[in-house]
Amino acid sequence: MSLDPLNLSLPNHNSSRSKFRSAQSLITMSPTLPDNSPPQPSPYKKRSYIFPESEDSGLGKIDLGPISELGEEEQENLSIWHIYNQEAAKCDMSLVEGSHRETDVLLVFTGLFSAVLTTFIIQTYQMILPDPIEETNMLLKDLRSLTLILATAELASSEKTLAPLSQGTNGSAEPSNAQIQWVNGLWFTALACSLSAALVSMLAKQWLYAYTRGISGSPRDRARKRQNRFIQFRSWHVLTVINCLPLLLHAALFLFFGGIVVLLWEGELAAISMITVIIVALAYIFYVGSMWISLISPDCPYQHPISTHLHDWLKPGRDGYKARTRRQVPPRQGSSEIPTESIQEKDRFSTDNGLGQNVVPTSEDALDAKALVWLLKESSSTEAVRSSALQAIAELPRDFTAYGILREVDAVGMILQRFESCFRLDTSVGTRWEVRDPQAAGKYCRGWMKLTYQTRIKWPTRLLRPLEILRDDVDQPAISAMATCALALTSPERYSTQNDLLSLLSRHVDGQISLSGTIQQVVLDTLLECIAHWELSAAVIANLVSRAVPILVGLLHSLADYGPYTLREAASLNLYVLTGHFLEEEIRREGAKRRDMYWGASLKALSDVVRKRTSYDAEDTLLDMVGLELARLANVLVTNSRIFPGSLHNSVKLALTSLFVENRITIGRLQDSDTMANIFHILHPPALSDPEQQALFTKHLIDILKRTRHPGVLSNALRLLDSHLASYSTTVMETFLDEGGMDTLLHIANTGNIDGRRSQMDSLRALCTFVKASATLQLEDDDFPPSFFDAIFQSSFLKTLCMLLTTGRWWMPDVAEVWLPALVKLCRVRSDDPGWRKVEQSFWKYAILHQNEYRRSDLIDNLTRIRNLRRELEGGAGISFFEEDF
Repeated sequence: MSLDPLNLSLPNHNSSRSKFRSAQSLITMSPTLPDNSPPQPSPYKKRSYIFPESEDSGLGKIDLGPISELGEEEQENLSIWHIYNQEAAKCDMSLVEGSHRETDVLLVFTGLFSAVLTTFIIQTYQMILPDPIEETNMLLKDLRSLTLILATAELASSEKTLAPLSQGTNGSAEPSNAQIQWVNGLWFTALACSLSAALVSMLAKQWLYAYTRGISGSPRDRARKRQNRFIQFRSWHVLTVINCLPLLLHAALFLFFGGIVVLLWEGELAAISMITVIIVALAYIFYVGSMWISLISPDCPYQHPISTHLHDWLKPGRDGYKARTRRQVPPRQGSSEIPTESIQEKDRFSTDNGLGQNVVPTSEDALDAKALVWLLKESSSTEAVRSSALQAIAELPRDFTAYGILREVDAVGMILQRFESCFRLDTSVGTRWEVRDPQAAGKYCRGWMKLTYQTRIKWPTRLLRPLEILRDDVDQPAISAMATCALALTSPERYSTQNDLLSLLSRHVDGQISLSGTIQQVVLDTLLECIAHWELSAAVIANLVSRAVPILVGLLHSLADYGPYTLREAASLNLYVLTGHFLEEEIRREGAKRRDMYWGASLKALSDVVRKRTSYDAEDTLLDMVGLELARLANVLVTNSRIFPGSLHNSVKLALTSLFVENRITIGRLQDSDTMANIFHILHPPALSDPEQQALFTKHLIDILKRTRHPGVLSNALRLLDSHLASYSTTVMETFLDEGGMDTLLHIANTGNIDGRRSQMDSLRALCTFVKASATLQLEDDDFPPSFFDAIFQSSFLKTLCMLLTTGRWWMPDVAEVWLPALVKLCRVRSDDPGWRKVEQSFWKYAILHQNEYRRSDLIDNLTRIRNLRRELEGGAGISFFEEDF
């Protein structure tokens, strides 16, 4: 859904807007400024501008300086992504190598343990199975006993001893069946745990290989893909699974110990069994005790693979990652701690929490932010890497949607800490701050502005003095500009900070300093945000507006041929707000909506500057530049007219009319005939009531017709002139004749078959309109001078009509509805001119040759009127000599 460029739903900002409107009415007055802030003269000085020779606005290359303007390609190859990839590679290598070593040890131990355990299981499992040889031996023993009993005939005694004989075959040292079953159950379970650990270990090695496989793309793409892998790696608890693998082996080992204890518990090995039980019990106690100690004291050396995870799990509602990322990075040596209260003072800029709650981060921006958070909080990187990560925040785009993620980890506080570390506080003589690293300070300053954009966070009071020192560094304008912007955002109620912004732009426009594209963008974005929240009196605002408008127009003009689109966009939106319009916070922030707003806002703002020139101290040079910019932008009204409201069309039309009347828009300045043709298209139909403006408009229009042969310009200029002549204004008619309009149009008509049939037809139509309007004025106004028509009859007008009518094929409705009605009017004024004979001859022949054509009856009627007018000249008696012509 396209955004209507000027149909904005305004939020509830009535008080600030009414103050701004009051300022608009006071712009031309001498405002009363604060005592320490005298009104400054307009920084806009007359300069010898070189107007562009073509409208080709290709983007030029700009020297970006220490803080560079970053396009999409530069963002992809930003140095911080190289740093991130290097740090991530080292971290991942350490993590993966450690995990590989752990799984290798597990696999080796599992193999050895499983082999030993299998040997024991083989022996004990056989004890469960029935042995045929043993059963045979038992039966033989029983048979021998029965034989002896029968031999001695002691049947009664044999009944008493039969059972004991067969039962006595098992020695008392052998384990019972229940013991054997328990032992086998424990040892089989231990074997299952051991083999499961081996299986998962092999899978884990595959997971680790997949995590470290190569990533292609730009540095930022690689960083995003790696960060996404890292997040998923952590979300799916891969390391937790790997760290839990030793627990399976621990459990298997304890199950094995338990089986040994059960196996030795009864029998003649009681002493050995007791010793074994004691050893196993001590091992169990040590294992559980060391795990418990690691939970109570996280810093103790008795750490288990699962200790860290248990520590997090035992604290409900606490996310381990967030807890780790919220830990403060210790400040660098020489820097003092910034109190949280001073960093998060309430801001008067907004009534909500800003970007933190209103904007949902995109997936790409969220990955970028989390990558920086990883460098700041989780990696084992050095302070230099963390500083680079904080400085990289300054390079993020304005419409970056994940600043909230960075604010959650207190990136603002870390930036302020490092900003302070760029200075040295000398207390030997009073309190004096000395700059140690201005480049880094400038980047931290810009990063702070990015993080705090449209939030409540304010610059801490205790660091205002270092910021002012940075602002006063005239040798480094880029760094000074960053400090100036931060001060302006911090103090919207101070005239001096807002005036410093304008002075910065003014010096750049005047050539005193050179600001890179990025710095200009930051200054313009800062100015736009400050304007929306100015807390100044109406008189002071009026003074700032009268200063800002010429500066911004000059900046737009300097960007005309090579400036980045975003700079023109920002300058135009500033002009739009300064001319009394309102921009919603969402539009100021989001790049896509700013682009949608650009054309409408630019056209409306420049039109208002022209129409209200006295309010902005608009000088001639300024109006010349406004004319060029408005003409350059007006093309879109022709190519995409439907997307703009009618009110904007009217506003631009009035402004262009005024500029054209003042001769500020000419082909010589534009050097682009297509643009001139589009301007004439917009100006149609002209709306001029002042006679002086009508005369100037006619004069300039005829001058252009004399000098151009561009088909588009000729067509639209003739169409515009035709409509202008149809106004029936005496001033227009006289100016048309005085400036040689007749000769100009006749020349176009006579050369039209070479330059274009369309121009020939349009010029004849305009001539006929002029003749008809002049004759009508003569017939209706007795004061209209009859000598006015001498020029018409002395010219080749009638001769040209006759010649073209006989040599070319003309459309019947055009001849019948345009040419002849004008000739009838002219004949009523002066019917005795000898040229009428040729006219009647030519047109009657044309009528005879075009039988049965549409509108031929109108042609015959008008010719009859001309004949009757000429007959009336002879008194209407008899057959006049005119019939001899036929």
